[in-house]
Amino acid sequence: PGALRLLSETLARGLQRHNLDRPPTQTDMITVYARFGRSATHLFGGISFDNLRVEIDANPGRPVEVCYAWTGGDSHVALVSGYSVDATGAVFVKVNDPADNIGLISFASLQTAYGLGTWVETFVGIQ
Repeated sequence: PGALRLLSETLARGLQRHNLDRPPTQTDMITVYARFGRSATHLFGGISFDNLRVEIDANPGRPVEVCYAWTGGDSHVALVSGYSVDATGAVFVKVNDPADNIGLISFASLQTAYGLGTWVETFVGIQ
């Protein structure tokens, strides 16, 4: 939906503008949400595809923020704003990544930080 896309893009721009000289903390993320009049619930670790789908399908739809720990150190965040399941049952998610604007990837790739690390934290209930 258009509103979900707009929210995802707005939050991604807000994260880019936070300009930290270190990886963002939970408090940093909540601060960015508050600046845009939003709130979120923090969870440690990743979530299942079914839980991600519930967030995106909510009315109004809610993006899911994923926080990665790169294998070589450092961290990164991205927003998931959509999903699709193909005829074979393969699951894909739409990722709005402030660094690379990734697009549609497999859910398995999301779980492994594009094969570069680990999904370590999640923000849900973004509203």
